[in-house]
Amino acid sequence: LRRGLGLPSPGNWEALHRDIKGTLPSLHQFEGAKVDLSSVISQNFQVSHAIQWGVAGPVPNKYSFSAGYITERLLLHGQLDDELVLQGRANYNWVVQPQPAPPTVDANGIPQPPAGPAKPATSSTTKVQMQLGSTQAPDMIQLEHDHCGTDFALNLKAVNPNLIDVAPKFGAQKARGGGRATTGVYSASYLQSITRHLAVGLEYMWQRPFPEMEEAAMTYALRYAPTLQPGQALPNPATLPAGIPVGQVYPPVRATDPNRVFTATFAPANGAFHASWWQRINPRLEVASELQMLLTTGSPAAGTMGNRQALASVGFKLDTVSATIRSSIDTMGRVTTVLEEKLASGLSVLLSGEMDYTKGNGGAGRVGLGFVLEA
Repeated sequence: LRRGLGLPSPGNWEALHRDIKGTLPSLHQFEGAKVDLSSVISQNFQVSHAIQWGVAGPVPNKYSFSAGYITERLLLHGQLDDELVLQGRANYNWVVQPQPAPPTVDANGIPQPPAGPAKPATSSTTKVQMQLGSTQAPDMIQLEHDHCGTDFALNLKAVNPNLIDVAPKFGAQKARGGGRATTGVYSASYLQSITRHLAVGLEYMWQRPFPEMEEAAMTYALRYAPTLQPGQALPNPATLPAGIPVGQVYPPVRATDPNRVFTATFAPANGAFHASWWQRINPRLEVASELQMLLTTGSPAAGTMGNRQALASVGFKLDTVSATIRSSIDTMGRVTTVLEEKLASGLSVLLSGEMDYTKGNGGAGRVGLGFVLEA
């Protein structure tokens, strides 16, 4: 029955709210100056250097070296910075993914959208992440398995798992802990498509950072991602370079990809609500909005008060022939803009700016300048 419905894959739990992350400038913003140099040694191996200085904080200057090795089944990535903090990541794909079809052009030489498969391929990936040597945070290891079926996604994760930790010294856990205790953070999440455009899911997390303390929480998720109707197409941008078709300026958009996505997650235990909306207006313009709320109720008997906080932001991403602009404004009075300009093949300049109008004396700003070189 499920196969006959032709339901799409909902994507994994980590991909929730991912659409807005590529549109809003939050993850692309930086302060001070930075230079990123990357070099492709072979088809499977590449290295990169990152230098950053002039950043406000305890570490104003920083250098890191990264190396990555990729095959159709294996991904290995490591990073070492000037403070000898080592970060590593390894992914192993148990199911080899099919290669995408080569791009096609029409009779006029205009690139056409790739013809996506009717059903996405099943993927099953085991992931390991680690961080060692940091003075700002304890050492960390994360074990994870991600399985995406044709219409569902399952994720299992363990952070700093320890099945034979010391026994609890006090509290209710001591009575049932015996001689040993299990510590760490463990989570399981499941997403299921129930229609062609709607998916629902939940995540259960159990954490025990210390033998004497444990906590469990449930998070519920909803994702609505409609696609264009058969025969419909995104409108062309209002302005285009003279004499150049839109397909030769901007990457073609697959008709089966969602053109707008609404995502919401809610954790009743701590009252955290997160909602986002993303929409592609045309091949060069995307808009996004985000709402984060924290709603907790107080307890007069315990002498605690409720807490209500909210932060909303709206922004856009605009692609031109040689540049990408991301900008946003939020309810805290912060205006952020990041510009990426391609100067030549493999060379880009980055400009980042933020103005916080909640600060006194007309506000406080942060500025960043960077270069990206690919060889």
